[in-house]
Amino acid sequence: MLRQRVIAGATAAVAPILMVNEMKTPHSLQMSLGVGHQLMPESGINVDYVRQHMDNLYVQRNPNYLDKTVTPARRKLTPAYGDILIWDDIGQSDYSSVLLRATYQRGKARFNLGYTLGWYQGDFDTAGLPNFRYDFLFNRQRTTGDERHRVAFSHILPLPFGFTFSGVTTIASPRPFLSTDGRDINLNDVLADDFLGGTVCSTGNRTTMPANAWKNWYPTVDVRLDW
Repeated sequence: MLRQRVIAGATAAVAPILMVNEMKTPHSLQMSLGVGHQLMPESGINVDYVRQHMDNLYVQRNPNYLDKTVTPARRKLTPAYGDILIWDDIGQSDYSSVLLRATYQRGKARFNLGYTLGWYQGDFDTAGLPNFRYDFLFNRQRTTGDERHRVAFSHILPLPFGFTFSGVTTIASPRPFLSTDGRDINLNDVLADDFLGGTVCSTGNRTTMPANAWKNWYPTVDVRLDW
């Protein structure tokens, strides 16, 4: 088939890959504020607030997408080219969390109990590189990393005959997952950016949150016996 197209003189439209001028380096701004108090000689508690802002995250845009809102469908900018991929640095994300930690230590035995209440949002799902046709798809929503609750318990316990028993137990609430409609709702010839509830001019909800049932939580237990 390709040989026949070449002989016939048919060629595919050029699909250039471009980059914006003065591409900036992604950077992070983070601040934290915490207080601690020693309750007894063997125990203490800490409360911290953490805020992180990520800016100039790399994204991809395609301004010359196939526009299916018109009949017949045509390229948005020019039919002389196919997809025009542009690397840009307009991505942003924010993470906020409150951390509670309690520590008890007596001799060589140590126990830590921590709890994290967090929020993670971004202009796109930060777990992957977006390639959006519409600028309105870059809007602030929760990401697949938006884990609301996490409880962690760790311990180091000396045993007779030189043994040490240690472990970390983590229990985390369910995270949202990416969900698409399966139809080309926004009429740009791509199915990966048609999120639930979206329209031709609105994003919809990029993620779906599982039910907050115990079966959807993520328990992890790691124990170790050393000598």
